[in-house]
Amino acid sequence: MWDNFLSVFLNMQENNYNSAADLVVLGEIDCVAELNDVKTLDKNNKDYYLFLGNIVETIDRKVESTVSKVFEADKIPIVIGGGHNNAYGLIKGFYSTFKTALNILNIDAHTDLRKTNYRHSGNGFSFALEEGLINRYFMFGIQKPYTPQYIYDYIAERTNIEGVFLEDILHYNPIEKLGKLKYGINFLIEHFGVEIDCDSIENFNSSAMTNSGFTINEMRNFINILKKSAVRYIHFCEGVPTENKLTAKALSYFVADFIRA
Repeated sequence: MWDNFLSVFLNMQENNYNSAADLVVLGEIDCVAELNDVKTLDKNNKDYYLFLGNIVETIDRKVESTVSKVFEADKIPIVIGGGHNNAYGLIKGFYSTFKTALNILNIDAHTDLRKTNYRHSGNGFSFALEEGLINRYFMFGIQKPYTPQYIYDYIAERTNIEGVFLEDILHYNPIEKLGKLKYGINFLIEHFGVEIDCDSIENFNSSAMTNSGFTINEMRNFINILKKSAVRYIHFCEGVPTENKLTAKALSYFVADFIRA
């Protein structure tokens, strides 16, 4: 997604509303070696998923190390592409830099609170919560049919996790939806990281594409509210590039909206 995004984003116009001086393009984290390691694994091996988890942990450390340097430079990381597994590395990078837990707002169709048997894209927040890297966690737009009961039980047992179901706000107008988002921001109280999973956007090319979710314009409204808060990083994940580059164009809108003063 990264190259696809850059080809659109860097061709936006420089004007009073878009300034290149507001942005540093750092680059891409090289995961070629890890992807090659995956190709050598035997899917019939009983420990196949544990081996995959070990590879994800290697990538976690790369993400943590890279984003720590951005935090140390007193910049706000804007992270494009990859799976939602990378959320853990971003959160760990904040903790490693500032030695304090971070609150998280996750706009997603899924909770990503699955069991911590091995690392994958569905349990980054589970691991971070277990390790004390997250203080409060708020989910916005999660969908009722795609969460197993054990996760609902897990959430019910904790006062530091809350969320808003998409099904409960489908009939809301745009202003009412923004009000629910502001409720989530208030729940987080202080500085927080923002996770935006492209799976939450309807008809958006993503790893779990859906025809029921937030619209692109609603997401732009959300970002315009979020950027006024104490956001420490923002992560756009699970997008899949398209030949017509409409996915990249949407992400370019999101990033431009976020950095615009």
